Amino acid sequence: MKRKTISLLFFCVLMTSFGFGRQARSSTTVVTVSPSISVGARFSFYGPKLDNLNTAFGALEDTIGLGRAPDFKVFSLGSANIRYNFAASHSIGVEAGMSYWKSKLGSSESIERVYTIGAEYYYSFQNRRKDYFGLDAGAGGAFLVANFERNYDTQRISVLKKTFTANASLLGWVSPFDPLSIEVEARYMFVPSFTVNYPNATVKMSSVVVGAGISILF
Repeated sequence: MKRKTISLLFFCVLMTSFGFGRQARSSTTVVTVSPSISVGARFSFYGPKLDNLNTAFGALEDTIGLGRAPDFKVFSLGSANIRYNFAASHSIGVEAGMSYWKSKLGSSESIERVYTIGAEYYYSFQNRRKDYFGLDAGAGGAFLVANFERNYDTQRISVLKKTFTANASLLGWVSPFDPLSIEVEARYMFVPSFTVNYPNATVKMSSVVVGAGISILF
């Protein structure tokens, strides 16, 4: 009877120790996420309203007898970006963009150039390493340079403006296979209104920017 009791106690101590050992090992398991870098490119529709500037140039052309030039139009914005993913749901990025459009009417031509460079913060609701699709929310700012130029037979008139912008965006992505993601982004870019002295006009370049592109995660 004594031998059976000792054997039973030894069995209980052994099982208890085994249980505590498993619990200790499982409680010390830590899941870490390594920082990563992604590189992407995007082509977007960007259509600010330039009616005031076109009206002012039209009035100037009529006043001093210049041949009519096509209206200024900004249709698109191409951009490239680098994002540093410093945590599972957080990343910061640097983005550079450019828009160029040239049109001609008779001997007169209009040229539009827009350049942007800025930074963006994104919060990711899903993990690109594990999920096939997800949504990111972002906010940031940029430095914008806009150049509107008209060339006539006898002269050239150029308008150059520099300003800061702010934006907020939603970015949806699908990752068919690692490390490639296909992205679609809707962004509102706020650009403070600026005044052109010659010809006199107030220009508003705030607009919705909608685009698609790809991103590669390293």
